[in-house]
Amino acid sequence: MYPEHLYELDIQLQTCIDNFADDLTNFWTERLDADEWCQVNDLRRDAQDIASTLRKRALSLQNIGDASTLNQIYQVRQAELKAAEERFQSVADQLQSKLKSKDIRKILDSIKPMFMNAAGPDDPTDRPMHMVWQYLCIEDARDATHGLGDRVRRIFQLEELVQELQRNSQLPQATVHFLALVSRTFVWGFGAECVIVCRGAIDTAFREKVPNSLIETRRRQGGHGYGLQDRIEAACPDLINDEIREAANTVKCRGDKAIHFDPYATKDVLGTIKSALKVIDRLAQLPDAACAG
Repeated sequence: MYPEHLYELDIQLQTCIDNFADDLTNFWTERLDADEWCQVNDLRRDAQDIASTLRKRALSLQNIGDASTLNQIYQVRQAELKAAEERFQSVADQLQSKLKSKDIRKILDSIKPMFMNAAGPDDPTDRPMHMVWQYLCIEDARDATHGLGDRVRRIFQLEELVQELQRNSQLPQATVHFLALVSRTFVWGFGAECVIVCRGAIDTAFREKVPNSLIETRRRQGGHGYGLQDRIEAACPDLINDEIREAANTVKCRGDKAIHFDPYATKDVLGTIKSALKVIDRLAQLPDAACAG
């Protein structure tokens, strides 16, 4: 028998990440002892904190950080700009010594943007942004590893739903794309986003199957730009029965609530997916709206 901890993949992955983080810290600690690149070395000492702050700012789209942290980010960007200028100037000096063209300044101005933008944060260089990139990878890996067990559990839950399907009709491509997005958001634990996408999935399916002409026969006044509710009501009872209409209304209602950050929208995400699949399976058996008139 294997030791019990070998079955805990998330623990082993966390250990692997910890080892990488330790190795990275040891590597840069040795490099920080060098006398060269003094400003860059100072910035590197703060790279882990900068990475953590950048991740929080990106995930919330807010200008998060105290004055000290914001100054660190500013210093990193300034160091990046200085390094880019130095790279360009080195090449410019070489070209000026070799080219005697009167257009040398115009040539240098045309190629300067290439040097200013060429190096990305993932390029293996000694630039400070590269170290921030490394610590961002560590932060993200920890987060991804932490939810491993829950993601696998949700995969099994989706598999049970798939086994229940009796799908004999081919789904429209747009609906297939929506379902793929539904599954990804659910597996990765984005409950509100998953509910919103479920609403989008049935909206697409109804627009593909319920013609405007059918809606117009059910309305006292004509119009255009019909919404999902119009199509649900117009489809019943000729295209869908009361059970499917109820399922569609449930998905729509929860999707509308999720858009407005109502916590009740995500009480039963799996149930919302199940209702959406029920609606989509029924609509897939119908002719396209264009064929239906």
